[in-house]
Amino acid sequence: MSNTKISIILPVFNAEKYLLECLQSIEKQTYANWELIIINDGSTDNSHQIITDFIQMILNKVQYFHLETNKGLPYCLNLGIQHAKGDYIARIDADDIMMPDRLQKQVDFLETHPEVGIVGSFAIDIDENGDELDLFSLPYDSKSMKDSFFTICPFLHPAVLIRKNILSNNMNYNAKYRSAQDYDLWLRLINITEFYNLSEALIKKRVHNQQLTFSKTGHYETLRIKFDHFVATKTLFKNHWYLWRHLFILLTPTFLFLFLKKRKHEKRKMG
Repeated sequence: MSNTKISIILPVFNAEKYLLECLQSIEKQTYANWELIIINDGSTDNSHQIITDFIQMILNKVQYFHLETNKGLPYCLNLGIQHAKGDYIARIDADDIMMPDRLQKQVDFLETHPEVGIVGSFAIDIDENGDELDLFSLPYDSKSMKDSFFTICPFLHPAVLIRKNILSNNMNYNAKYRSAQDYDLWLRLINITEFYNLSEALIKKRVHNQQLTFSKTGHYETLRIKFDHFVATKTLFKNHWYLWRHLFILLTPTFLFLFLKKRKHEKRKMG
């Protein structure tokens, strides 16, 4: 069994409703050699109290940064990476839940596949009450992931485990992108390392109204990232069709976009 340390980065912003369940899922990991880096990004709810109460139980395993004002997700992630002591970086969001063997299975995979720099997984979508909706699956081998890159994001961000050494040389999250900073990072790493997704659900990913509201912003920033990349690589005319889906979504009135997204998830819950 590996004894390599994992640094888990957990940004928190007004997450009091789901935060304790997320923290408890980290505490219950079968893989024990981890540290938790919590960045409270200017929360105005009860998140700080939940965090400090939790820290009392595992005081020696937590680094806690309490920001007075909201700095945004890229800033928090880069701060976490800067202070990480582990050889691997794990991500989780404050409204999601780790399966108990998530870290063990991912670190075992990276320890036996040195060519892979990032390993993710499938997920189970859950609603606001924790009821299961559906299995969230993705391409899993490196070739399939890279081939489908401009159609979908190849990783579920809260489910990744990353070798810290591939994040050197300023290979961090770009603060210009507040909603799709992970997609930009994977794009810059695509020719540097191999990707993989374990074809089983290792987290539960929560779907709720606030998340749906921000998903349109994510499409806008993904469009910007693709456009910037195609211009930089002089492949815009070759790849322009990858931009049209995002343009269509952005041109859809927000109220209609949110209505369709909510209907989709309601049908999944009923089905």
